[in-house]
Amino acid sequence: MTKLGVRVATLLILTSIYWPPVPLAGQQCDGRLWQHVYHSQRLVPIRACVTVTGTIVFIKPEADGDLHMRLHLDPAYSSMLNGLNKSQQAGNLVIEPICFNKPTQGDAIPVCGSFRQQIQIPAVGTHVTVTGAFVLDQEAGHGWNEIHPITSMMAQ
Repeated sequence: MTKLGVRVATLLILTSIYWPPVPLAGQQCDGRLWQHVYHSQRLVPIRACVTVTGTIVFIKPEADGDLHMRLHLDPAYSSMLNGLNKSQQAGNLVIEPICFNKPTQGDAIPVCGSFRQQIQIPAVGTHVTVTGAFVLDQEAGHGWNEIHPITSMMAQ
């Protein structure tokens, strides 16, 4: 490999390590989903729309109707994790389809209403591409980074 090739490869590696992904050409997030996010003020946007890849390692239905999922990110996206992702989410990024199930939590029922996010949820162990809003969840006891709401998820 030439010196220039080595420099370019090094730059690409450093860029993927130190900066979260930037929106891809043609990538789109559905801003209308925010009207159905339970306590949306707790989510502080980091990037309006990102796409990442990784492997689903955990899926749990929540009382607010969302699915709490953990995504083991591919190495290129590891800089998206903060200390609480590492200590409280087993080193994974939280991703959440919203209003996937009918909420049972009283104050979440009006937010979802009759809306159910129609998204295919692959099984644990599936490698996926996920697009959505990259946020910091500041709810009490949280503090980790998430993609919430997710706009799309596709098995690879």
